[in-house]
Amino acid sequence: MNNLRVDIANIKGELTGVNKRLDNLEFTNRTIFVAIVAALMAGLVKLFLPNLPTNP
Repeated sequence: MNNLRVDIANIKGELTGVNKRLDNLEFTNRTIFVAIVAALMAGLVKLFLPNLPTNP
């Protein structure tokens, strides 16, 4: 019975580690996606408004 409790505790610890890694991966993916969208929007503005001053 004690071994079962130890095994359950080990599994819970491993799941916590996996969840933290997935959270970091989701944050990284979201950051990359936002950067790509921002770059595309900036490119579209530059394409459609070429005379817009970039440096005042």
